[in-house]
Amino acid sequence: ALVYNENNLIVLNNYAYYLSLGNKDLNRAEKMSGKTIKANPQSSTFLDTYAWISFKLGEYNIARLYIEQAYYYGGDKSYESTDHYGDILYKTGEPKEEYHAKWIKAWEMVQEKHPDELHKYEKLKRKAETGIYEECGHDYLSLEYYRQPLTDENRFLKALSMYLKDECSLDFLID
Repeated sequence: ALVYNENNLIVLNNYAYYLSLGNKDLNRAEKMSGKTIKANPQSSTFLDTYAWISFKLGEYNIARLYIEQAYYYGGDKSYESTDHYGDILYKTGEPKEEYHAKWIKAWEMVQEKHPDELHKYEKLKRKAETGIYEECGHDYLSLEYYRQPLTDENRFLKALSMYLKDECSLDFLID
């Protein structure tokens, strides 16, 4: 889809986020994500992605600026953005009460939105219970679904899009 329309903001954002989850080609991911926030600077999803890529690059103060914007534009309704916010506060040296409160809120959101799937969010639960930082990223490179070379880009993007919209979980595919 990027080959056919490299200006598709949703595809750019989803692919940039995918790259960040695997810590792959983060500079490219940052450029792609930057394009989305320039085109739509009030999208909490796009701002969260840019914040998360900045976080992965170790640019914690930049990540904080963008996660705060994401929160302002509605990211406070997303458990993932809230979890990211907690991680960013942790890395910027904020008091434990601040980042721990974000993790608790994210866990409460998961409990409300996914009560039958709580086992899929064990790392977030541990952060909420203990206040101890633990990265919640998934090892997407070990997904059985993707062990073969990707030949059907649309199938891949659909699965990624569904995951990012909380319509499915990919945890069952992880070894």
